[in-house]
Amino acid sequence: MLKYVPKLKVQKMNIQAKPIELQQAQVALYAGRQSESIHPGRERTLLAHLGEVGLHTPQDAPDLVTYPRKITKKGFVDGEIVVLEPAGTPLPLFDKQELAELLRNERNREQSRNLAEMMRNFSQLKPAIDEISIPHNNYESSGKHPNLLGRGSNKAAFGFRAAVDGVEKDLVAIVDHGSDTAHSQKKMLERAANLALVKGMRGFEQGVAWSNDPAIVVAEKALGKELDKLSTEEKAMIPVEHWDTLAKNVADASDLGVQLDPMPGNFFYDPEVGFTVIDFRRSNAGKEAATLTQNMKDIQKLRDDIAKVSV
Repeated sequence: MLKYVPKLKVQKMNIQAKPIELQQAQVALYAGRQSESIHPGRERTLLAHLGEVGLHTPQDAPDLVTYPRKITKKGFVDGEIVVLEPAGTPLPLFDKQELAELLRNERNREQSRNLAEMMRNFSQLKPAIDEISIPHNNYESSGKHPNLLGRGSNKAAFGFRAAVDGVEKDLVAIVDHGSDTAHSQKKMLERAANLALVKGMRGFEQGVAWSNDPAIVVAEKALGKELDKLSTEEKAMIPVEHWDTLAKNVADASDLGVQLDPMPGNFFYDPEVGFTVIDFRRSNAGKEAATLTQNMKDIQKLRDDIAKVSV
């Protein structure tokens, strides 16, 4: 249960309020930057109460919002293990200054705007998603679903076609298999935030919609086939220009902290449009140079592996 300590009311200028989706997207982005080791349970609590906490901006938020610690914190004192903070201890849910600092960065503001757009789009797609009855938190039933495109140990992807702003598109809905709702919200936010980061960038999966409850991400279906499903002949036909374009696109995204998950299944290839990268990650801030180096090594390894098979 959240607890609020209000601050003294002061007269404010009549400033136009942000759209609720943008406020929630900004809080979600802040939630996704939390460290579990430093603020245990903070990200999950923020997402569980996103609709409530998202009503506040750094300017009008209460002086303090707390949530109860779920797990007792223990530590050594004078050589003995003692309880430092028992379960139930109130912890601060967010730091207004941290949130304000996050939003001073134009890149973060753009990312939050893109995330807000994905939230708005979900209302358009919900009827189509409900119609195909995507199974949540159920690995077994997802394997029998007629719209299943693929699944791993944690996530499943389902294909469908629907209109976005009046334009029909082939789409993919991604859900988490886990029975822990908070974990599913965390993983889908991570995916949605990554897609919001690269919106409009060539050669990357494009996000369309996101819902925190239920936890679903929708993206445009990448053209072509996964790299590991191409025949030997198809792999041999990939021109150097397409490999070079892939490297350039990834280099541009590396400046944003985009880190590849270099499994061949995360690279779609179409002879007309070239490569589309899906299911990528975000590296830690300040490590963009190292991320670029690793991304280039991963792409080169993909090229070398295909070259060996094609010989």
